[in-house]
Amino acid sequence: MSRGKSKKSKNTASQNNSHISVTVPDNFDYQKFADAMFEAQKRAKEAEAAEIEKAISVRQADWHKILKQKEYPPSKYWFVNKFRSFWNGFKLFWKLITLKKSEAKYDAATFTLLCVSLSALLWLIKVALYIVAIGFVITSFYSFKENTFVPFNISIMLWAIIPFLLARIARIAQFEVQHIEDRNYLLGILSSMAAFIAMILSIISLMS
Repeated sequence: MSRGKSKKSKNTASQNNSHISVTVPDNFDYQKFADAMFEAQKRAKEAEAAEIEKAISVRQADWHKILKQKEYPPSKYWFVNKFRSFWNGFKLFWKLITLKKSEAKYDAATFTLLCVSLSALLWLIKVALYIVAIGFVITSFYSFKENTFVPFNISIMLWAIIPFLLARIARIAQFEVQHIEDRNYLLGILSSMAAFIAMILSIISLMS
């Protein structure tokens, strides 16, 4: 009997809860409520970004300390600035080849390798596009099949504009790699470009 009554009371309570309705006052300002929610989300995102930036700055300062890098104030003497830059570079080189396992507690080296790999890949793409553009320019007035000069063809010359512009874009992307701080974003770009180049090479090998 008690179990039956408890089940019946639970079902009755759940039915009553399902019919609960919230009444909103007639003078409720939805715009102010939306603005308040937006401001709260904005402050939360700003606080999160500030915490991430603080953590990154702390890690960078600690990594520079591990690498024995020192921030020198600018000097009015040219040779002093050059010597300080050389000394920092020498200490960096020496520390990199003698770094202890216990000191490698960040992913700075891995991130640097990713940046260098992506920059080198963009450089290769840029050079290849320049070669293609030069090939179109040469083909516009020289026939490799007949090994002789031919009447100038403006339509072939115009085709050289496309790889030239793409090469200039690859050049800009190569510069932008230095400003990427998101490791996942960088790894995603590198993986996508490597897959795209592999696909192009596979198509070329099948056509040849």
